[in-house]
Parts: sequence; structure tokens; C-alpha cells
Amino acid sequence: MTVDSLRLENFRNYHNAELNFCDGINIFQGLNGQGKTNLLESIYICSVGKSFRTSKDIEMINHEKDYFAVNVGIKNDATDKIFIRYDRQKQKAIAVNGIFLRKSGQLMGALLCVLFSPEDLQIFSEGPSRRRRFLDIAISQLNPLYYYNLQQYAKLTCQKNLQLKQIKKNPNQKDILFIWNEQIAEYGSKIILERLKFIDVLKELASESHAYISDDKEKLVLEYENTIELNNYDESYIKETYIKALEKVMTREIEREVSLIGPHRDDVSFRLNDLELKKFGSQGQKRTAVLSLKIAEIE
Repeated sequence: MTVDSLRLENFRNYHNAELNFCDGINIFQGLNGQGKTNLLESIYICSVGKSFRTSKDIEMINHEKDYFAVNVGIKNDATDKIFIRYDRQKQKAIAVNGIFLRKSGQLMGALLCVLFSPEDLQIFSEGPSRRRRFLDIAISQLNPLYYYNLQQYAKLTCQKNLQLKQIKKNPNQKDILFIWNEQIAEYGSKIILERLKFIDVLKELASESHAYISDDKEKLVLEYENTIELNNYDESYIKETYIKALEKVMTREIEREVSLIGPHRDDVSFRLNDLELKKFGSQGQKRTAVLSLKIAEIE
């Protein structure tokens, strides 16, 4: 799967631009501020539907115009073109092979993209949500159903949190939590299972890459830190264990009015030579670790 062409309209500093790429490695060369990163950003949004630089699509519209449009041509058996348009009325349209999608999540898997940018160092410097985001984007591209499960899980967790506030005021409604927990565990167990399987593969590949880059002087270890104690990767077992764990924290969740366990609270730990990378790693070591992760993600 490779990108062979790109056409931009009113995207950041580009009014109109067309590029055709050659096979193999393509290099963008230019002065600072000429728009090299903008080209990469336009391709990236055709992969995951979002920018890696901003959460506001409107910021990608050229300041003199009312909309932006991106067309990407792809060499692939299933996909040959992706189109995205967004205007100042916040209307967004996404099409794959000329067929418009009902939801942006349907774009996942159409164009696989691995991004390596300076912001990736935030994987180590920021909190768990940044590391979960890294996992979620990578897995969603490989398994679009995972993205759907994430959306359903987030929706149910939000609704449950609202219910917890009501139950704290009226404890007689407590039994309804068993219904919410059953639904949350249904989607949450699928998310946890996919993350565990992905981490199992990623940590082996990343460890090999890091050993090669560091000339076997450093050992990189990744571990998925689960808020639910698990002994195996069977989905039914994970769901059953998840439900039991939710029952144990039910009183605390009501008191704090928030969901305390589940994939939205999980994390990934990175250790370099048995030391926590976030706390003890140098900037150079963190860059090497990120590069190792990205090489593993590509493989």
C-alpha cells in the first residue's frame, strides 16, 4: 500500500497543489515555513481522519478560504483514492473510492500510515492517555472493528458516569449499575484483548530494533499495565473477570462518581535497562526508543 498522488485545495498554506510520488522513498526539501509538514499532515488525515498537530479541523483551512479538500491516490487492491473536505460550517465529508462514508471511523484501514514526529516524545513525557492514544491509533488502522469498540466503550462509560452521579443522590437506583457494567465489560474486554495481543507483538519487534540501534547496549521492555488483574487472554475470561472487578469497586465508583477501572485507565510502561524510561531516560534514549517503536509498528 503506497501513496502515489496528492492534490490539495486551500489546505493550510496551499491554495492548489498537485504532487505525484515515485516508488520507494520520497523526500520533501524546502525552507522553514514552506509547508513540508503540511504535506505529511494532509496524507495523515486521509489515514485516520484527524490531524496529528491539532484537534480542530478548522485550523487546517487556508485563512483566506472557506474550506479545504484533500485527494490522495493509493496503490492498493482495495483502495485507489481517498477524499476529505471540511468547511467553516464544520461540515466534513469523507469518501473512499468515490463512496461517501457515514462515519469517519469507517476510514480506518483504508490507508495505513505510521507517523514519526518530534511530538512522539510525548509518549514518554505525558500521562497515560497519550500512550493509550498511541495504541488506539495503531490498532484501529489494523483492525477497524477495534475503533468501533472504542467508540461504544467511551459512550457507555460516559453514560455510566452520569448514572453514578444520580445513584449517589438516590442509592436505591444502584442495581442499574449491573446492567451498565455488563455492557461496558462486553466492549472493554474486546479492547483489552486487542491491546494485549498488539503489545505482545510490538514489544518483541521494538526490543529487537532497539538492541540493533543501540548496538546491544540497551534493552527496551514494554508492558501493558492493566487495571484488571488477568491470567490469560481468553475473551470470555477477561469479560467475566472484568465484571467481577467492577462489582468490587462499585461502592468507590458511586462515592467518586466516576468509572475507576477499565481500558480508559490502563497504561503502557517502558523500561530501559530495568529503569523507567519516563523518569530516568535521556532525551537521546527516548528518541531511540520512539524510533524503535515506529520501526516495530511498520513491521
